[in-house]
Amino acid sequence: DMSTPLVSMGELVNGMVAVNLTPDTRRSIRERWNHALIVKVFGWIMGFHYLRTMVMSLWKLAGRFDCVNFRQDFFLMRFGLVKDYGNVIKGGPWFIGGHCLTIRV
Repeated sequence: DMSTPLVSMGELVNGMVAVNLTPDTRRSIRERWNHALIVKVFGWIMGFHYLRTMVMSLWKLAGRFDCVNFRQDFFLMRFGLVKDYGNVIKGGPWFIGGHCLTIRV
């Protein structure tokens, strides 16, 4: 129903505004991140492109794979296929260059 707003906004206070989302809108946003992991390689500072290349080779992914570099060498990795996500979670432990790849669901 196009007449129902997906979002409502409160007053501007100190340069910030409260944004209230409908339950359906929140659910839609969360669904995109259902198959995502936070990853860090301990003991080795690794560049974004190198890590991405290494995990794609290590995990042998069949589907789409998105990777975002966070601060302090944490990476957000999102999988296009549930099967790829499941294989990574159930597999392992994972190592790159002898360093443990830690995964947080």
